[in-house]
Amino acid sequence: RSLKAMQDLRTALDVAGRLSLTRPSDVALQSQIIALLSVAHGYRETRIFEIDKGVPLAMWAVLGLLSLFLVVFIVFAGVEGARLHGLFAGAFTGCTVMILVLVQLLDFPFEGALSLGDSDFVRLLAEVSQMVAGR
Repeated sequence: RSLKAMQDLRTALDVAGRLSLTRPSDVALQSQIIALLSVAHGYRETRIFEIDKGVPLAMWAVLGLLSLFLVVFIVFAGVEGARLHGLFAGAFTGCTVMILVLVQLLDFPFEGALSLGDSDFVRLLAEVSQMVAGR
């Protein structure tokens, strides 16, 4: 985290909050400026959060298994026999498919067999709607 970047963002918000408003349209412009600065702050916090996260354990396991298979392939590269070569090709294909499936699961968390449910989001939306309605 950069303290200077955080201070610069706060300064920009302070300046936007203290703009001199002479026309009614200035209020709308000030609101847009503050909203855009808030969005920028949210994006910054998201980037900082993502930087702190590491590679998921499942990805490390798949990459480690694939590396192990590649080392075994190198060691047994001179082995003769169609069955053994077929076994190696099948194992390598399986590892490649595991990587593709893992990427699919990580890229689209709301789809597939391991999808996240929407019940929590629906409940939160209902609570927020009630709060907004009950101002």
